[in-house]
Amino acid sequence: MSAMAPDDLTSRRLCAQAITCPLRTPHDAVARLTAAQAQDRPSALWAIGLRTTGGSAEDVEKAVGSRSIVRTWLMRGTLHFAAAEDIRWILDLVAPRVLAGSRRRDELLRLDEEVYERSRAAFAGALGDRGCLTRSEMMRVLEEAGISTAGQRGYHILWHLALEKLICFGPMAGKEQSFVLLDEWVPPG
Repeated sequence: MSAMAPDDLTSRRLCAQAITCPLRTPHDAVARLTAAQAQDRPSALWAIGLRTTGGSAEDVEKAVGSRSIVRTWLMRGTLHFAAAEDIRWILDLVAPRVLAGSRRRDELLRLDEEVYERSRAAFAGALGDRGCLTRSEMMRVLEEAGISTAGQRGYHILWHLALEKLICFGPMAGKEQSFVLLDEWVPPG
């Protein structure tokens, strides 16, 4: 086996990552990567658009709206975009360990199975009725159900229930991200 020249290695790597060999659609780009880091949403749109022929942030937003790619908490419990058909198997693989690692945080925030069960029911009812809700509306749903969102509690509940495959991010609602029921947004296949 001969050594590869550094320039050749760099060229192949950029092509494999779809940077110099762009793909046709945002779905194709995200599927090639398995998951694209999306903690910073504008940067994620740019990173995905960069990997598509003539891609733009608007094209990526359309892919989210058409439900071909989904943004949710995945690896390491951070936000990623993934192809809709890959969301469930990735969550099946990573969520148990991520959730197990959050037990201490649950204790500190006084979140137990009873709180999560009440939160599941509140979100299922509200999202079942309205289809999608913004983060602030989701917090209001919890508060109206008697579940405090103080400190990091509300955010942690959203995170936890997304890892459990109840919710995921939906389309933008103006300048605010919305949430939807995962099974309604991307029906199990």
